[in-house]
Amino acid sequence: MFPELKEVKDNVKAKEFIIDTEAVGVDLKRKGIANFQATMTRRRKHEIGKYAENVPIQFFAFDILVKDGKNLMNRTYLERRNVLDRTIKHGKLFGKVEYTVTNNPVDIGKFNKKMKKDGFEGIMVKRVDSEYVPGRTGWRWVKMKEAEDSLAKLVDTVDCVVMGYSVGRGKRASFGLGQFLVGVVDGEKVVTITKVGTGLTDDKLVSLEKLLKTHRIEEKPEMYVAHKNYTPDYWIKPEVVVEIAADDITKSPTHTSGFALRFPRLVKVRDDKSVYNATTVKELTKLFNLQ
Repeated sequence: MFPELKEVKDNVKAKEFIIDTEAVGVDLKRKGIANFQATMTRRRKHEIGKYAENVPIQFFAFDILVKDGKNLMNRTYLERRNVLDRTIKHGKLFGKVEYTVTNNPVDIGKFNKKMKKDGFEGIMVKRVDSEYVPGRTGWRWVKMKEAEDSLAKLVDTVDCVVMGYSVGRGKRASFGLGQFLVGVVDGEKVVTITKVGTGLTDDKLVSLEKLLKTHRIEEKPEMYVAHKNYTPDYWIKPEVVVEIAADDITKSPTHTSGFALRFPRLVKVRDDKSVYNATTVKELTKLFNLQ
C-alpha cells in the first residue's frame, strides 16, 4: 500500500527503529492535507502505483518506541520526542507533528485553533512525563474537544434505527451493552451505517440497555439488510430511533447503506420518532454531498 516507504533508509538516522505515525494523504492541487475520503483510496490491493501518484502519503511521526535495540517506552514523552527529532528527517516522507509545552489552558486553545486552521482535526493533549503505554492511553493522551465542537462537524445529526447491540468486553460487559448497530431507511428496508460505542456515560449505558432489552428478538427482522461483519449479539425490533452525531460521512464497501459515519456518538434517544421518521439513504446522500 505504501511504496513511499522504500525511501525510508534515506530519511532516518538509525539502523532499526519503531515509530508511531499517522499516514496522511497529500492534496497536490491545494498543497495541503487531503480529506479522509481521498486518503482512504490508498487502502487497496491493486493499482497501488497509480493511486500513490494521485494521493501521495506523508507519515506524520509523533512518537518513537525503539531505536537501535534500545527500548524507549519507559522514557518520558519529552525524552522520546527529542530522540524522534534526532532520528527522522522531516521532509517529503516524514511530516513533523508540531508541539508546544504549556500548562496554560488559553495557550492550548490557541494552539488547537491554529492546527485546525492548518487543516488538521485538532490536537492531542499529552502529559510530558508520561511513558508510552500501548492500547488504552487513559489521561496520558487526550483528544482536545472544544465546546463549539462537541456536537459534530456534520451540518446535521442523523436519526438512526437501532438494529441490534453487542454486550462488549471489560467494564462494559457488566452493563450488558458495549456498542450498538444502527441503520437508516432505504424504501421498505433498514440498511446499516455504523456501530456506536462512544458518547455513552455509565448512566446512559444502563438506561439504554434497559430500553433495548425490552425490544430484543432472536431472529433478524426481514426488513434489515446487514453484512455478516455486522452481526450483533442481539437483534432489536425496528422500534427504537436514536440521534447520532458524527465528524463526517464516508463511502463504505461493507455497510449496506453504502455509507459510514466517522467518529459516531450518541446524542439522545428519540422517543418522539418512529422508524418511518428516521433518516433515509436519499437524505444521507445529500448530507454527504454537502460536505
